[in-house]
Amino acid sequence: MKRIDSPEQLRTERKRLHLRKKYLEIEIKRDFKEIKAGLEPAKLISEGAKKALASSENRLLGNSVGEVANLIAKTSLKHSGFLPRLIVPFLITNVTGNLVEKNKYQIMNWLTGIAARLTGKKTIHEQAR
Repeated sequence: MKRIDSPEQLRTERKRLHLRKKYLEIEIKRDFKEIKAGLEPAKLISEGAKKALASSENRLLGNSVGEVANLIAKTSLKHSGFLPRLIVPFLITNVTGNLVEKNKYQIMNWLTGIAARLTGKKTIHEQAR
């Protein structure tokens, strides 16, 4: 750190620091623009995934959640009897899969809202208000 001995040196140092601050702010803005431009492919992929998961033609989301629930049920019931190990995972898979399929649009809106809050962007519903 420089030693400041006179008011003139203080003014000069303040100007230098002010210019340095402005330069760093410009650099930060440029870096954010580069990061934002780099995230565009991820944004396109996420929008495509949302359309694929929430489309009415497929059951990808429901089947995926059902299989995860099946795995959890099987691992939690591995020390149970034969009948519970056979019936409970089947019921859980069907119930969770159908429940998710019936509510997949609400689930996707909920996930979109969470993502929007994390990124600081407004959702379509918030923009309409």
